[in-house]
Amino acid sequence: PFLSGQLIVRGAQPDQTLTFLDGVEIPILYHLGGGPSVVNSEFLDRIDFFPGGFGARYGRAVGGVVDVATRKGATDTYHGVAKIDLQDTSLFFEAPITDSVSVAAAVRRSYIDALLPLVLPKDPEGGSLLILPRYWDYQARADFGGKRGEPTRSTGSVMAFGSDDALQLIATGGGRNRDVNVDFHTTFHRVVGTWNYREGNVSLKTTPYLGYDLGTLRFGASSVRADEYEVGLREDLSVEVNSHLTVRAGVDTVFDRIAGSAELPVLSGNQYVPFPGAEPKVESQRVARQLDSFDGAIFLETDLKVGKLTVTPGLRASHALLNGQTRHAFDPRLWARYELLETTAL
Repeated sequence: PFLSGQLIVRGAQPDQTLTFLDGVEIPILYHLGGGPSVVNSEFLDRIDFFPGGFGARYGRAVGGVVDVATRKGATDTYHGVAKIDLQDTSLFFEAPITDSVSVAAAVRRSYIDALLPLVLPKDPEGGSLLILPRYWDYQARADFGGKRGEPTRSTGSVMAFGSDDALQLIATGGGRNRDVNVDFHTTFHRVVGTWNYREGNVSLKTTPYLGYDLGTLRFGASSVRADEYEVGLREDLSVEVNSHLTVRAGVDTVFDRIAGSAELPVLSGNQYVPFPGAEPKVESQRVARQLDSFDGAIFLETDLKVGKLTVTPGLRASHALLNGQTRHAFDPRLWARYELLETTAL
């Protein structure tokens, strides 16, 4: 909506559709202005989209879930990709370190903010109008514990990734009473560790992670800022009982701290003119708040397969602490999938 990089699914609010990268929630999937994905396509392994009716593994969402998984770097060859166009430049590189350790990294930077002023129409009254969008992102991943495609009991990875978007609007002169300066900025960073263990028909995945989000908005002398710090842990256990029954259980916990601040004008205050001809200065006030929250959940679900039909009943139990208040929720789930063709399912 409004080129914000968020998703709307079935009419739900954008914040009611969640995006996950390797099991960790991220605020946006696309850069501002309808730009590219915040993750280099060379890193992608698969993308699962659940427009409602998703299983008990996912929580804190109403509209839908987008689950993006990245792949490990190559362990048998060196590989790199460079892309340059009128919008941005991106680089990707992967390489083996040893037979069981590989690394991969990607970076991207836009330069629309440098090219756009060259093609914007001139103001006939001598003013200037600048729209300066800018974005960059990065991903770095190290994998250990086995060659890609070969069976192994234990594997692990550490990945750091992040994204930054800024949009600035500057309008000056040209018969305007006052100059206009609007600056919107959003960024996020994640560090994710993953350990996978498999023994026979039992698999276990442990995912601890750290996160930081930042959002700011400036309009003239007013500004709003929100910093969010996040610590979380996911644990996913899967048992393939037989070809018709798979049982999954897990833990999903996250602790959030949001620190918000705002610099706002005092509407009833006095206006000061520091020198003749200058814009009036309004007395301002600073408001700051901090909010801590904890959300812990356990879930259980089973896949029952009969021919081309798969039925998945599940239950998710949540315990949340928010601003001194306690909330509990028990959320039963049921969804079904029928495979019409190899490439089509309902």
